[in-house]
Amino acid sequence: MKNLKTADLARTLLGLLLVFVGGNKVFQFMPMPEMPLAASTFMGAIVSAGFLLPLMALLEVLSGALLVMNRYSLLSAIIILPITLTAMIFHLVLDPSNILFAGIAFSLNVIVLFNQKKKISTLVFN
Repeated sequence: MKNLKTADLARTLLGLLLVFVGGNKVFQFMPMPEMPLAASTFMGAIVSAGFLLPLMALLEVLSGALLVMNRYSLLSAIIILPITLTAMIFHLVLDPSNILFAGIAFSLNVIVLFNQKKKISTLVFN
């Protein structure tokens, strides 16, 4: 029972975090922190592409909402994994001082996926 509560807590927290971060990309209710030049250049490229930032925000908000509602949670966690992994690598390499949200999101994503390892093994090995 304890593992189920941990899984539900991790899934709900990840969902809320994704909705918050994705909503911030759209509505910008929290200011962007100062970043080093290399990180600013990378983010500038993502913004200037025109479609990447809105696509990431849409995926984050939809996946987060599905995780909070406990609907298609495995699919949502798999879809959001590349985004949380990229955010983690981005902050490790280019902007280590602002790694908090990326680290929490990636850790929660791994926990959610780990708690669904039986379903994942069924998908992969059958």
